[in-house]
Amino acid sequence: MTIPADFLWAASTSAYQFEAASQLDGKGLSIQDVRHRESGLLRDAMDHYHHMEEDIELLHELGLKGYRFSIAWTRIIPDGDGLINPKGIEFYHRMIQKCLSCDIQPIVTLYHDDLPYELERKGGWSNRNTIDAFVRYCSICFQEYGPYVSLWQPICEQNLLTIEQIVKKENSLKQAFQANHHMFIAQAKVFKLFHDMKLPGKIGPALNIVKVYPFSSSPSDSEAADQMNMLRNLMYLDVAVEGKYSAYALSLLKKLDALPEFEETDELVLSSGTCDVISFSCYTSVCVTKYDGNDFEDTTGMKYGFNLPGMFKIVPNPNLGYTQFASEVDPIGTRLILTEVYQRYKRPILSIQRGYGCKEDDVPVIDDQRIDYLRLQIEQLHKTIENGVDLLGYCTWSAFDVISTSSGVDKRYGLIHVQRTNESAQQCIRTKKASFYWYQKIIQTNGVA
Repeated sequence: MTIPADFLWAASTSAYQFEAASQLDGKGLSIQDVRHRESGLLRDAMDHYHHMEEDIELLHELGLKGYRFSIAWTRIIPDGDGLINPKGIEFYHRMIQKCLSCDIQPIVTLYHDDLPYELERKGGWSNRNTIDAFVRYCSICFQEYGPYVSLWQPICEQNLLTIEQIVKKENSLKQAFQANHHMFIAQAKVFKLFHDMKLPGKIGPALNIVKVYPFSSSPSDSEAADQMNMLRNLMYLDVAVEGKYSAYALSLLKKLDALPEFEETDELVLSSGTCDVISFSCYTSVCVTKYDGNDFEDTTGMKYGFNLPGMFKIVPNPNLGYTQFASEVDPIGTRLILTEVYQRYKRPILSIQRGYGCKEDDVPVIDDQRIDYLRLQIEQLHKTIENGVDLLGYCTWSAFDVISTSSGVDKRYGLIHVQRTNESAQQCIRTKKASFYWYQKIIQTNGVA
């Protein structure tokens, strides 16, 4: 089946991994700035702040129809809940207008794991006051940029933020799912605010969703896969689309002694704020078996799941190969989960953040492995549309090399190389990789090449 003519060929970055200028022009500290303060990696990042116009011109040359980026909350409100920073407001106005002048639709993520540090000191998402601070921040962004942005995503990969809390074991399961509940409330309030303001464009969650396979055909492994799918994937989609937790999700949380505390109006808030579209990334799939052990951590090294004692455990899938950084490569699984999500929720889907991270030599970069990976993904796009899925677009991760929070610049995802090492930002010179020209042709031929 032919890909629609208005298909949104896009690529992504995130503010804290790309922008730099972490304390210039009034920007405040985020949790990422504090975590990586000693290394200086994020302080310099890829210096997008000073290369912004050049970068958007490169994306225009690439032929992108959409550019997904995040706004740094602390560039707009340095402490998260106080005075507005005019220079931050102005920077994103320039950036959005530059995109529009290059016929690129801005796709804006409002929160990409860079909570203002001052809010973190007060409890972060465990503190319900963070909900109101986030809604206020989003309302400012809607007022400033609402007329110009086609797609909005309040929170990036909320389920991975919860998985991180579970695996780190710094808080109890109940505390982790309580903070997650607060993000649900914040997201619902932002959805409602967006619709009440009658802004153009659409809004929806940006999650990380994976196909979950049972390790064997045994009923216990199938049950384990169902439990993982609900607590890792479907619970987040149910709340965003249907405005409520499913009975199955609540029963599993109760079994884990992890039911969040609801305030009196929470159910009404969730039901009154639902989404228009769904966006999700899908780097891999997971395979699970019934688990009677004690550890929460996924020891496969893929970082996209977790174990729950008494329920499920992630195990390697013997039918799949691996990337250099442990993720299992499963383009068919991506098609299967895209189809499953669309059939369940009947919302248009933007497929985001699928990319290939690897170590690379210096320029020129002949990244044939990335091209092969993307080719497999795009082949599945055609089959996904054949399955009847209303697919809005494909958004690869990432447009440029960005700082990996786990591997610095050793792990590169970009279509465009950025010159720097873990030790030095150097001059951050931009150089197009082989994959840049390949993806350029894909866009020009609307997926045919």
